[in-house]
Amino acid sequence: MTNKAVILIDGSNLYLSAKRYGTKVWPPDIERLIRPVLRKPIDAVCKVHYFISYDKTNPAQMRALNSMQKSGVIVHEYGLKHYPDRTTCKECNIVCQSCGRDLRQRPHKEKMIDIALVTEMLELAFQTDPEAYGTFIILSGDKDLIPAIRLVRGKLGKDVVIAGFRDRDPARNSLAFELDKEADQIVNLTELCGL
Repeated sequence: MTNKAVILIDGSNLYLSAKRYGTKVWPPDIERLIRPVLRKPIDAVCKVHYFISYDKTNPAQMRALNSMQKSGVIVHEYGLKHYPDRTTCKECNIVCQSCGRDLRQRPHKEKMIDIALVTEMLELAFQTDPEAYGTFIILSGDKDLIPAIRLVRGKLGKDVVIAGFRDRDPARNSLAFELDKEADQIVNLTELCGL
């Protein structure tokens, strides 16, 4: 029986984590980077899914996404939702009385990446045809994925490999330590990239 794999990438997590370390990890190269360190061999990576909230006004980002698609990566694009800046009032100075931290709400952008990644993972995990995947390689360090990982591993018997950047300094980690108990293998991209 063949062990087919699929790679699911949280694009923002990968990009921002790599940037923090001063490196780049190009999604089409993920298989080449990770495959040699997998404990359980895979026969093929059939698909690479890249989930990203994109900014239509950023031409460099749009070129990168088009290039990924041309190289065979399945790009799942979600537009950013901008929420207004609530700190514009010069009279409002909301500061914590104890520590002095600024408590004003900041403008933020909402995205749907985690839920989109989990939805795709579950849809692929529940396939029963010959194209079914035995291994899920997830590039995201988000512990919100744990319930879905437990379902895919525990109920469906699939292998889950989590990859991300991990540093000795916990403040620099993008790979939650809680994932260590949930995955079949953790791949530290910090080591793989020689950082």
